[in-house]
Amino acid sequence: MSTPMITSISPSAGPVAGGTEVSITGSGLSTATEPGDVLFGDTPAAAIVSVTDTLLTVTSPAGTATGTVAISVVTPNGAVIREDAFDYI
Repeated sequence: MSTPMITSISPSAGPVAGGTEVSITGSGLSTATEPGDVLFGDTPAAAIVSVTDTLLTVTSPAGTATGTVAISVVTPNGAVIREDAFDYI
């Protein structure tokens, strides 16, 4: 197993109410299996939709306000943070 890496995030924006299905591509993602393994700022994802080693699909949580947050993926093999990754609009 490898340390997680993020190469892209799509879409990069969604409503403050949450509920956007967000695809995170990269590597070493297969052990991110719980909503708390993916953070939008400090808030866990609302749900994990699907997981492979190279694609992690999650549902965005509700945000606290409009603005840009980092997305973090935390696994037993390490963590990765993508700054300015998701815009709450």
